[in-house]
Amino acid sequence: MKEDKIQILVEELLKIFPLIRRDILYASRNNDNKLSPHEHISLNIIARHSPISMTDLARSLGVSNQQMTRIVDALVEMALVERLTSPDNRRLVLTQLTDKGKETLKYIKNQKKQHLSDKLAVLSEDEVEQCIHYLAELNKIMAKLK
Repeated sequence: MKEDKIQILVEELLKIFPLIRRDILYASRNNDNKLSPHEHISLNIIARHSPISMTDLARSLGVSNQQMTRIVDALVEMALVERLTSPDNRRLVLTQLTDKGKETLKYIKNQKKQHLSDKLAVLSEDEVEQCIHYLAELNKIMAKLK
């Protein structure tokens, strides 16, 4: 019985994730830089773990080192990211956000908030309250799964 309900939960999660992803990534595709999803995610990873090695960045994104090099090259060309040499190991290349990269992430976050606020404006006050409650519960549950 519990396994049947878990399968229903899995199906519901698989339905909602693409919808959320589409609306959140909307903002990154509609900015002045026209960031690809991988570029946008890379910026977020670099912001959280700066400075981060190319290898760790590739591992976090789940891509090859060669593909990561192309992604970072594009971000460097847009002046959003800079490469550094590790002070401890001169063979190790690190990446960090530039000021423009930080501003771009801030701008995209504000765009996401505005876009989602506009989409959610059609909900009644009751529906908004329900969403707040259930999302808070979902966050608690997801924290248990780590």
